[in-house]
Order: sequence, then C-alpha cells, then structure tokens
Amino acid sequence: MQKLFSLVASLVAFTSIVNADYDDAQLRNLENRVTVLEQKKGCNGMINPSARPVVDDGADLFISADFLYWRCHENGLGYVIKNGGAFSGQNPESVGAVLNSGKIKNVHPDWRAGFRVGVGYNLDHDGWDLSANWTRYYTHAHNETFAPIGGTLIPAFINPAIAPPVGTLVEAEAHWKLHLNVIDFELGREFFVSRCMTIRPFGGLKTAWLNQKMRTEYDYLTAGTVQTIEPKMSSNFWGIGLMGGLDSEWKFSEGWSIYASGDIALLYGYYKIRDREYGITSTAQTTRLKVKDDPTIGRAITDLAAGLRWEEMFSCDSFRLRIQAGWEQHMYFSQNQFIKFTDALEQGIFVSNQGDISFEGWVLNAQFDF
Repeated sequence: MQKLFSLVASLVAFTSIVNADYDDAQLRNLENRVTVLEQKKGCNGMINPSARPVVDDGADLFISADFLYWRCHENGLGYVIKNGGAFSGQNPESVGAVLNSGKIKNVHPDWRAGFRVGVGYNLDHDGWDLSANWTRYYTHAHNETFAPIGGTLIPAFINPAIAPPVGTLVEAEAHWKLHLNVIDFELGREFFVSRCMTIRPFGGLKTAWLNQKMRTEYDYLTAGTVQTIEPKMSSNFWGIGLMGGLDSEWKFSEGWSIYASGDIALLYGYYKIRDREYGITSTAQTTRLKVKDDPTIGRAITDLAAGLRWEEMFSCDSFRLRIQAGWEQHMYFSQNQFIKFTDALEQGIFVSNQGDISFEGWVLNAQFDF
C-alpha cells in the first residue's frame, strides 16, 4: 500500500508540473504575440493603422460622383403568350382552348444612365469616417407583338373572371417603367491588414424608394371594330433598415489598386399596390376592375462591386484625387408585386410575389478629398 500511495503521489506531482509548464508556454506564446503586434504599430500608435488619406491642413471632407451605366432585369413581366398552333376555329379565350406551341413575350429594358453622388467627413476618433450617398436610376421598356398567322395571342394580365370582348386578340402591347432612389448612411474605418492590402468594415442605414408602373393593351378585333382591354398596374415600395458590409483594396503598383466591396441590407417598409382594368372602345371607356393592396413587409437588398482604382496626392499633399471604374451588381429581392389573378372560379386566388429585380452594369467614380 505504501508503494501504491507513493506511485499515485508521484503521478499527481508529475501531472501538475506538466500542466504548469503548458500554462507557462501558453502565457509566453500570448506575450510574444502581443509584443509582435506592439512592434508593428504605426506611427499613430495603432495596431492596425488607419489607411484613409490624410491631407495637410484640410477640412477632412470628401465628395464623390458616379456615372452609372446599368441594365435592369425583373422576373414575372411576361404579358402575353404568342401561340403558333391553331385552335381548330375556337376562340382562344373560350373554354377548351389549348396552348400547344407558345412563346412568352416580355419587356426588355435597355442600358440606361444613372448617377450617384456622395459626401463624407473624416472623424478625429480612431480613423473613422461618416458618409452619405444618393443613387438615382430611372429606366423604362416597351414591347408589342401581333398574332401569328394560323395562331393566336393569349393574354397574361386580364382577370379571367371577367369575360373579354367576343373576338380575336390580334395585338398586345406592354409599357413598363421603374424609378429607383437609394440613400446610404455609412460609418466605417479603413485600415491596413498588410503592406499592400486594406479593408474597411462599415455599417449604417439604407433607405430605398422603388416605384414601378406597367400598362398593357390587348386589342380585340370584332366585326371590323377594335375593342381594347387595358390593365394598369403600379407597385410603389419604400423601406428603411440596417446595412453592413466590407470594402477591400489590393495595391499592386504606385497609385494603382484593385477594389472589391459588398454589403447586405434588411429593410422594413411598405407597398402601395394598385391594379385597374379598363374596357375601351371608340366611343366609351368602362372600369372592369379596381383592386388595391397596402402590405407592410421586410425586404433584403445585396450590393457587390469590383474594379480598378487609381489615386494620387497633389499640391503638396493638400488634396487627393481618386478615380475608379468597375462593375456593380445589385439585387432587390421579391420586388415584383404586380397582382395577377389566376382562377375564374376562385376569384380570391392571385399571385403577387412573382420575382426579383436586379441592376447590373458599369460605374465610373471620382472622389476628391480636401
């Protein structure tokens, strides 16, 4: 028993010594890492020195302007089906009509210009900066199609519970436009993570106005006269919410660098949705449908950008000029809220969330620090 007790006591003592050595090694490792970081401090005493430009005797202000050349895409804007097959003499809107060889016609917005302007201030505290940016982009599109020989057109936005004119749909048109306004408020700090790389985490608020209108015209030929069904839809969204993201820059030559940035925002907002449908003849106009919806809901927005940057200090470091060009991609999720009724028997069945909106294209930016 004495030998067993001595053995146990020796093992306990050995374990304590090993653990003490391990703890001492961990502590020494931590102290060494702190020492290395302290040795790498910048001239301002920061472990990660600020990378923002500092002009001599300046106002700590900067202004920026962007020229945008974007294109917009949106799901769910198909307004008519161009069916190439015959219906054996049946009215395509009547019961028993069959879609057998069709192609959906959509509106296709072209490339259009927009702009973004901003102003910012460099704070004294820890190299932080405040900025505000306003983005404005307007676009529109138009498309029309005619019934093919031996085929017909099938409308997509007419309420199926209301009978269309007796006749043949010979022409369909769609007119769509969109207005986008976005304001970003950011608080961030740019700092060095290596000799040639900087990052700038930031957070803040984003508010956005996204207004859409779509008008379609369906022309029916009846006994030599034309009657038109004209649905008019609008969807106006406004929201505000938190935003967070990261800017990065890789310097590869004197004054030249590659930049990349991304952020996500969650907006709380509301829609103002209106759907009206009119019947138009040469002598009169009647209202066939009037529906409205005003939901309150949250929406997500993502932004990505990358490109090439050049910057230079001049006039004895009293000013800085930065010019960059790149590509941007912006996603506005679940923004197609145009109402589409789907069933003639269950009139309360409709579809509203039909897709997302994306903006992508080129951007040319200039920023001036003074």
